[in-house]
Amino acid sequence: RRVLFRSDEKTYKFISIFDFKDNESKQKFLDYAHSENGIKITREYKGCLSINIYNSKNSSNKLIMLQEWDSKKSKKSYLEMREKEGRQDFFETLLSTPVELDLITPIDFSSKL
Repeated sequence: RRVLFRSDEKTYKFISIFDFKDNESKQKFLDYAHSENGIKITREYKGCLSINIYNSKNSSNKLIMLQEWDSKKSKKSYLEMREKEGRQDFFETLLSTPVELDLITPIDFSSKL
């Protein structure tokens, strides 16, 4: 029997959806993400287990970010650090709607097999 999900998993997965005003705004965000202050800082931050960004197939101006953290406390600390940088106001000018952030949890299907 395959195990599809371990119920003792102690990581926290977050999804963020970025809906940019236009392609130029999306590119400005990606340029920042590729810079020395972007994804590299996030990946090296204590508690970050992974971070990946995906294009949306439904909208050329949307990006979906998936992050995995060792705790909610680590994610909160990271967000506070980023907020202190003062880039939030800049990012908000690029978006057509506020970032949609959600903590996601897997559904256990193994007991139904």
